[in-house]
Amino acid sequence: SLVFKNKETYLGNIHFIIFCQLLLYKDNGVDKTELYKEIWPQDKDYQFNKLDTHLTNLKNHLKEKINFDLLFSTRSGLIYIRAD
Repeated sequence: SLVFKNKETYLGNIHFIIFCQLLLYKDNGVDKTELYKEIWPQDKDYQFNKLDTHLTNLKNHLKEKINFDLLFSTRSGLIYIRAD
């Protein structure tokens, strides 16, 4: 579960992996290819739109359930949490 300002939500496995990796590598960014491999290790062809969809769904879930704005950007294949 994830708690923010006394509101709680639960994350599925994929969203949990994404969120943890974004936090762990907040300074240097998360490599999209490595993140994809961690989530779907059996995939031979990478479908980054699938990863992008999960990122968007995680962002929307956190906003809806606990009013948390997850801001991120991608540069040179790395995903960064943004602090606006």
